[in-house]
Amino acid sequence: MHVPKGIALDVDSQMLYVCATTSDNSGGKIVRLSTSGGTVTDFVTGLNEPVEIDIFAGEAYWMDSVAKKLQKASTGAASLPATATDVVSLSGFVGGMKIHPILGRISWTDQSNNKVRAIDRDGTNAEELVDLATAFPTRNINRASLQGVGILAWVTTTTTTVSSTTVTVTSTTSTTTSTTTTYQEPDDPMLYYTVSNRRKHAVVRIQLDATRREVIAEIGRASCRER
Repeated sequence: MHVPKGIALDVDSQMLYVCATTSDNSGGKIVRLSTSGGTVTDFVTGLNEPVEIDIFAGEAYWMDSVAKKLQKASTGAASLPATATDVVSLSGFVGGMKIHPILGRISWTDQSNNKVRAIDRDGTNAEELVDLATAFPTRNINRASLQGVGILAWVTTTTTTVSSTTVTVTSTTSTTTSTTTTYQEPDDPMLYYTVSNRRKHAVVRIQLDATRREVIAEIGRASCRER
């Protein structure tokens, strides 16, 4: 039976990518499905324990906590399952991972060493962003820690203006030329997450104003319902 863990949205294709693991950590895989639900398709198989995933520039990147690797595969693979490629080996247990939506740099929480780390997508320029063992000696990193720390790292890396709905980044390419890219949230934003307990293993979506919640796919069980 596969249990869903990390989940990521490919905005361009409106496809969800979900990490699915087994109890013995030997048959892990990445599956994908439409944001509207429907068929769940094996995207990458033969993994150990993929726990966190994100999408950037036509590539899916995930952390495997048993293999202790950052791996990737093309979302546009001609045939599925796609081929996984090792990017870099890791140390410690991964608690959360995100790719900066503009710079493309990967940040993750290292729960074993209580640190937040970052690396380029080709596996170079590894960096320790925060040592939470020093900053917060009585607390351990959890998955929710990553987003706030990630934002702090982003604003120290580039010139960024942030509001509740828009992130604008301006990068100078010469002394006289600059380009600006604006990322706008959708008018009807939805939050997608995974549920895993004794009753169900599923992908769920909820409207951010909490007016609608529904199971859109079942992972690893013949039947499940959101309650």
